[in-house]
Amino acid sequence: MATGFANPFDAQRSVRWRVSVGIACLILAATTAFVAYLNIASVIRVVNSVEADGGYIREGGMTAAVLIIAAYCLVAVAYCAVGVWGIVARRSASSVPVIATIVVSGLVFIAVVAMLAESASAGSTLHFAGIASNVVIIMRSIQVLRSKKAVQVPTNTGGWTPLSR
Repeated sequence: MATGFANPFDAQRSVRWRVSVGIACLILAATTAFVAYLNIASVIRVVNSVEADGGYIREGGMTAAVLIIAAYCLVAVAYCAVGVWGIVARRSASSVPVIATIVVSGLVFIAVVAMLAESASAGSTLHFAGIASNVVIIMRSIQVLRSKKAVQVPTNTGGWTPLSR
């Protein structure tokens, strides 16, 4: 059974939504990579200032900083992968890239909410922007998945019609 969209408007809308979701993922990948860079620079500044004062950073503190930076890098790579995949597969009827986008955005959403719930601070604007953008990506991806597909009716019946009996 061939899959297609109900009409050309639905097909163009699906392509447009897939591209917009892919671009949003790439923007989040760049933002997350920038935050990872800022964390690396911050850790380097702190280590240099502490060492200049003759002190040292405990192993637990450095481990936590490295794990946070690694998590940001992993999220950036995941966003980049699903963003590129979504753009490349924009004309495909496959739902796998869209489902992957939902999974990545959902996991990041849960991680950010858990991080905000655990921290004593109210969170920064960047965290709330990340939550909002993940919600938008998830909603757009669900709209792409729910787009109606039409069953293509064969146009050439080989001369057979119900009235030819």
